Amino acid sequence: MSAADGSGRSGGAGSSDVRALPRLDRRRHSLLRLTLTVVVVLVGGNLAANLWTRHLWFENLQYAGVYGVELRTRAGLFAIAFLVVELLCHGSVWLAYRYRPIRVPDAAGEAMHRYRVAIEPFRRAAFAVVPLLIALITAASASSQWRTPLLWWARQSFGQTDPQFHRDIGFYVFTMPFIEMLIGFSTVILILALVLATLTHYIYGGITVAEGRLTFTRVARRHLCLLAVALLLVRAAAWWWGRYALVYRTGRTLTGVDDTDVRSTLPVHAILACAAVLTALTFLVTMRTRSWRWPAAAVSMLMATAVAFGGIYPEILSAVRGNTARSSNEATYLQREIDATREAYGVSDVTVRDYPSGATPTAGLTTAAAGVPVLDPMLVTGAFQQLQGLTLPAAFAAGLDVGRAGAGASAAPTVVGARGIDLSGLPASGRDWVGQHLVYTHGTGVVSARADTTTASGAPSFLTEPAAAGSRIYFGGGLPSYSVVGGKPIEADGTASTGFRYDGRGGVALGGIMRRLAYAAKFRSWDLLTSRSVSTTSRVIYDRDPVDRVRQVAPWLSVDEGAYPVQSGSRTLWVVDGYTTSDRYPYAEHQPLTTGSDTLGRSINYLRGSVKATVDAYDGTVRLYAWDSDEPVLRAWEKVFPGTVRPRSQMPAAVLSQVRYPQGQFEMQRTILAAYHVTDRATFADGGQRWSVPVDPTTGAGVLQPSYYQPVTLPGAAGRGYALTSSYVGAGGTGAVTGYLAAGSDTGTTPGQVGAGYGKLTLLRVTGSARGPGQFQNDLNSSAERSSSMPGTLSQFFITEARAKATVSKGNLLTLPAAGGMLQVEPLYVRPKGASYPVLKAVVVGFGGRLRWGATLQDALADLSTAR
Repeated sequence: MSAADGSGRSGGAGSSDVRALPRLDRRRHSLLRLTLTVVVVLVGGNLAANLWTRHLWFENLQYAGVYGVELRTRAGLFAIAFLVVELLCHGSVWLAYRYRPIRVPDAAGEAMHRYRVAIEPFRRAAFAVVPLLIALITAASASSQWRTPLLWWARQSFGQTDPQFHRDIGFYVFTMPFIEMLIGFSTVILILALVLATLTHYIYGGITVAEGRLTFTRVARRHLCLLAVALLLVRAAAWWWGRYALVYRTGRTLTGVDDTDVRSTLPVHAILACAAVLTALTFLVTMRTRSWRWPAAAVSMLMATAVAFGGIYPEILSAVRGNTARSSNEATYLQREIDATREAYGVSDVTVRDYPSGATPTAGLTTAAAGVPVLDPMLVTGAFQQLQGLTLPAAFAAGLDVGRAGAGASAAPTVVGARGIDLSGLPASGRDWVGQHLVYTHGTGVVSARADTTTASGAPSFLTEPAAAGSRIYFGGGLPSYSVVGGKPIEADGTASTGFRYDGRGGVALGGIMRRLAYAAKFRSWDLLTSRSVSTTSRVIYDRDPVDRVRQVAPWLSVDEGAYPVQSGSRTLWVVDGYTTSDRYPYAEHQPLTTGSDTLGRSINYLRGSVKATVDAYDGTVRLYAWDSDEPVLRAWEKVFPGTVRPRSQMPAAVLSQVRYPQGQFEMQRTILAAYHVTDRATFADGGQRWSVPVDPTTGAGVLQPSYYQPVTLPGAAGRGYALTSSYVGAGGTGAVTGYLAAGSDTGTTPGQVGAGYGKLTLLRVTGSARGPGQFQNDLNSSAERSSSMPGTLSQFFITEARAKATVSKGNLLTLPAAGGMLQVEPLYVRPKGASYPVLKAVVVGFGGRLRWGATLQDALADLSTAR
């Protein structure tokens, strides 16, 4: 009995232990399922919140169609790529496993048996997960190229053909990127499918190695042959279409097809394309004959031909024929590059004038230099903040920009800045969530000052513009990442007091609990759900930077980094320049794009300033205006996104009168003209007349001198005009001035019409004696010249300020043609010890090798005019 009891107890205990294990496993599985469910819900919820809030953002701006087209195109490309990759990769693995041989010869199969045993526990997962991951990665890559198929669908004609294949330029700009995308995508997935198929066949006996010989089952042979055929046909297409790609690739001596390409590369590419097709046929034959002799020989010959005639032979031919940019063999092709590059960057119609610079200073310098800006936006931010910053947290956190008051010959340069918010100076109590996002929501007012003069103390001379001073800046730089407005009237309005309530349409209405929940997830802030200051009438304002807003509603544009404020009645608008670009313009030289924000550093060889956008500083409304309505890339995107770009005639007259020539476009053009001002191919090839943009000598950082907006009187012009300007020096970046480039930046005084001089490029070829910026700076640093309006010499001025522990800063070094020579102007700012901002203390000028200085520009010019 006891034995039985003992046995029963023992058995009971054992049974209990055995039963406990499944319950523990079930708990673990339940916990795992719960964890996975929570992760999926969180990730999925976050993704859904981001998609929904992004849709609401576009809907508020009335650009929901843009987001819809982008989203549908991305989704379509993702789905197509995913299905194709999954079909080929997963299908190849499944096929190789499904039709594996039942029995593998011992000698051949013993080596792989251990691997099959090791793989078996997770075979199903591996067969599903590996192709799935490949499909997801490839599909994501395909969806990121959503612009390419849309441009191909909306392709336009340029009305010009390339000189080699006589195809329209639009074929290269719109169609070739799509063809290259298809070829590249097909090549990758076929290689992946071939690798997966080979590995699976090898592991499961479809391919065996016995006594040094490869043996294939019928299914393995046919499977691999079909994949090889497809891959070879794709490579044949790559070689064939690659002939056209030669016209925009950077070659040995120039951009585009050269003499070596015509004699070797083009015919070899055609031969390789045909050879690849023939090689594919040998694989089809092998599917029936079982012999790999012909495919092996064909692939070997194809590879040898590609290396010998596609790589080695062209280099040998180029060396034998002496093909360099200077050789007569390349003369025709070099001229193609010169003409195409000038056309692609919009400098083919530049007006070139010879400008002998050898005049002596005269009294006419004062008139010629009228309006030259001496106020440097980089150096007077502190003065703006101290004198016009109102109270904390108002601040010019986004910096200052240049502008102009008036138009035509009466235009005066200005420095402008919009007040933003800087919360760093507030006490901690003012920087809680309510303070950051509900109280300090906007800046107040746009401040401007004359750039060509200062007060008697050297401080900025501010202009009184009531409309600009009273404008509220909810969209601009230097603002919180997001603000909640329109609820309770607790906003601070430019002062320490509160009580303002936003009544605009900017931002997204928060409304009910679902939107608040979505935005709480987006901004990772539960305060949006719990704060009593957030109501059903509240709106959330975010993505406030004008450049970012334009980039999002026009994702097809390369957007200039510089947004500048203009006044249109009582509204402050930000103006943003947008460029249409390409990297496939035949024969045009490639340059790194240094003006676009989302494509910074990308190499391009075609650029147009096709669009000007405005962003309302109060409600964030974005408007796109076609500045060059005939530009083919712009017309293509207008077909993709109909109704999003307005004609230029609809731009408000007040805005039109204040827009300026795009600085990013100009600086790309000046880089091109440094070499391509020479149009004669022999002179160009010699390289002796290449110029360079001067290094900025005022910074000491080795950076290139920026371009400057200023009033100038150009030779041959009817009068003074507002222009964007830059000088050139010799090829080393230093030395005398060799050239001067100006782009008309005055839209004129007729409402709704752009002046004939706007955008007109004028290039002066400077001869004679004209000190370069670096030379002028050296003269300034060591000058012992005296001034009639300042004590001591210029060198003593620097010594005196240094002894007083003041900081001397050098302002923008401007160069402009004047009175038959080249005039240089550089302001000097001094920040006394303990002062909060620097003031203009002196101005140095140079002309005809002479240097003078004074308390003001007029004083310095007066001394220069009487110099002997």
